[in-house]
Amino acid sequence: MNKKVPHKINYDTTGLISNIQFYLIIIGTMLSFSTIFNLQDCIKSNVEIIICIVSIIYFIFEIIFNNFFIKAEQNRINDLIDNSLNSQLADENSENYYTNEEVKQSVYKLGVNGFENAFFTKNISRKMIKKQLPFFIAVILIYLISIFFVEKKILVIVFQLLLPLYVIKDFVQLNSFNSKVETIYDCYKKVFTSTKKADREPIIINNIISYEKLLSSYSIQLDSKIFNKMNDKLSIEWKELKIKYKL
Repeated sequence: MNKKVPHKINYDTTGLISNIQFYLIIIGTMLSFSTIFNLQDCIKSNVEIIICIVSIIYFIFEIIFNNFFIKAEQNRINDLIDNSLNSQLADENSENYYTNEEVKQSVYKLGVNGFENAFFTKNISRKMIKKQLPFFIAVILIYLISIFFVEKKILVIVFQLLLPLYVIKDFVQLNSFNSKVETIYDCYKKVFTSTKKADREPIIINNIISYEKLLSSYSIQLDSKIFNKMNDKLSIEWKELKIKYKL
């Protein structure tokens, strides 16, 4: 079944920007590391200038990323509301993006769609954590070894390198993000199991707000390669969950 996702182009753009930023971090790290060696003053001065330029370019791409990410998120939210409540907020709506067409458009369907979002986000972000874990462990080991076996002058430079700091920050943020998504996911399970139908709507709306606030706060983009690889498997599991919770 073919999917139509108008807001995908914005996420593709933010994904490209993230990749460029990652390579800028690698370049900046390599340049910073090169200052460990005895370079001529003129060469060292040029390296420091290039590091500054790389940092400025990274900062500019960060602004561009945030603008495109906010736009992508707003388009996705509009499409979510249109699909759930039969509104017309989006300029162009997705097709076959959500798999809950049999559910009547209502706040209840908004909750089912939100449940599906939380399910996919929880599993994909967990897979991203497993993917990043070896790099995180490697960085921590390098730092620990540096503390005990590297000269103080070099140690200071090691702790200023951009790439290791980026890996640590990204891994810690991703774990925190995944933990909060799982909390929202568990709340959805309670909504559709132990909560009376008359009391569901406020909790569903609160869950939707909590999920969207979480995405905007962390600005974490799910790995598209992992999503494409896991999509079929997760879609089957989601259908089984709909049967289990009688959605």
